[in-house]
Amino acid sequence: MLLLVLRSILDVAARNNLTKVDNQAVKDGVEFAREKLKDAQSERIKQILTPKMRNILEIIINEKGGGPVVGTALADELEMDQGNLSRYLNQMVALNFLNKVRDGRVVSFEIKPELKLIFSEDLENNQKDASLEKELEKLEENLEEKAE
Repeated sequence: MLLLVLRSILDVAARNNLTKVDNQAVKDGVEFAREKLKDAQSERIKQILTPKMRNILEIIINEKGGGPVVGTALADELEMDQGNLSRYLNQMVALNFLNKVRDGRVVSFEIKPELKLIFSEDLENNQKDASLEKELEKLEENLEEKAE
């Protein structure tokens, strides 16, 4: 991954005919590498994971901020059999998409740090969207109270 980032920085510098790599070339190169990695990971996700596993991973990334999520709570939320969800989550751990952390009897899962880096923009946007939704809900409640 590091080699891809360095190569992307050098590619950006070469495209801009720079004799020295400046901060902007580094930023642009890192962003270019992130997009390449995101495309590659998205393709890997499509090839390796079943549709159900992709759906679960998308929920963890898009709705849960990448995790950690507790398996039993996620099963209840998805209205899914806990055993089936556990098998899907453990398969994604084995395929290097998720990390698994056990604290006594509680088992939680979160996306790998490398994936967090790649999908960080999506995670940030989802968190902003969630905050905006909460603010809108509060405004609606205030308006309803005032209308009464």
